[in-house]
Amino acid sequence: MKSKIISLIISVLVCTYSITAQGEAAISVLSLTQSPQSFGMGQVGVSFTKDDPAAFYLNPAILGYQAWENNFSSTIYTQKADWLSGLGVTYNVFSFNLGYNLKNTFDYLPLAIGFGYSTAEMDYGTFVQTDPFSPTPIGTFNSYDKYSTYSLGLGLDYYVRLSLGVSIKNIESKLGGQVLTADSTLKEVKAEISAMDYGFLMEVPISSLLLENVNWKIDERNFVSPKSNFAFGFSVNNIGDEIYYIDPNQSDPLPRTSRLGYNFNFGIDLTHNNSKINLIDYTFFAEAEDILIKRNLNEVEYESFMSDLDFGKNLINLEGDQNIILHKAHMIELFEMIKLTSGSYSGRGFGYIPKSSGFAISSKGVFKILNILINNTIVKFINEHIVLEYVKSTNSKGNQFESDFSSFNIYVKNFYF
Repeated sequence: MKSKIISLIISVLVCTYSITAQGEAAISVLSLTQSPQSFGMGQVGVSFTKDDPAAFYLNPAILGYQAWENNFSSTIYTQKADWLSGLGVTYNVFSFNLGYNLKNTFDYLPLAIGFGYSTAEMDYGTFVQTDPFSPTPIGTFNSYDKYSTYSLGLGLDYYVRLSLGVSIKNIESKLGGQVLTADSTLKEVKAEISAMDYGFLMEVPISSLLLENVNWKIDERNFVSPKSNFAFGFSVNNIGDEIYYIDPNQSDPLPRTSRLGYNFNFGIDLTHNNSKINLIDYTFFAEAEDILIKRNLNEVEYESFMSDLDFGKNLINLEGDQNIILHKAHMIELFEMIKLTSGSYSGRGFGYIPKSSGFAISSKGVFKILNILINNTIVKFINEHIVLEYVKSTNSKGNQFESDFSSFNIYVKNFYF
């Protein structure tokens, strides 16, 4: 029994270090992104303004933004991810969103509302349960951390797009079988707790505000125009009580974390008659992550939001430090069909710089081009309302903790009543 528990503890500690390098808190999987696309981008997410059904986990305000177009979207992992390659630990996620643009029904009401649900599980494997008084096996138990998230986002479109969001999480953690307590009773090493997230997101559509009339004519039916946007996001995650398994005096805090980040977007759109397609698009992301926990001997102290942030150093010079994990990423999109991503993170707790990469293939651009080339009602319907996407990415690329992720995403768009 002891050897199994020791192996489990080592696995959990390794997972904790590689997920967030934050040893002050329990259940570090709560700080892990759920999105395969984000895994391929250094785990950025707080200022995400691209389609991604799992992006709202790091910032629930993203739901209010994505609801402008998406009525429904969902991420399904193609298989459980082999987390940290070779440890026998798996990670699996399912998520979906519902959204509605109220402006399509009430022109005077520039609001969108989105609801999101996700469930995630880090499975540490199956272990042998032995008798409390001998090494005799008496059964097995499965060890895991899992949680469900319910999120709500509200978006306002008035010159700029502003979104607010909130999430509630129900968390369950099981790290052992049954143990003999001080009063000679058997108790399962299991805990349940709830937590909350809050988020804010703002996008400034530079193209619409400053470049609306800028375009270059190719011929009578075709012209190209520049596209540019700036987005800024902030979130606070995992606000909740401390968690314990057996003894309340040995409780640990959840990984309360704040994130602050931005993205710059540039691209070129082609308009053919009244149909528009994005030819090329580039987005740069930067994000600072600050754990809001300090330990003073056996006592836990919670810090104020982003109290350790040095804006110039962390978000201008793009450097992590002993207090901040700095995430940065690049995304290139071609013809709305192919996405190429890369990213990294550095700073607190990392003696090296984990890098990541990924790609996505989408039906969006395919049906936009088909809709331009042929006049077909089915093609037109799919182009306006349905997108299928395959995403594949690698986290901590090229080292012993490399993990691969893949998912199918579906989007249902632009329906209104």
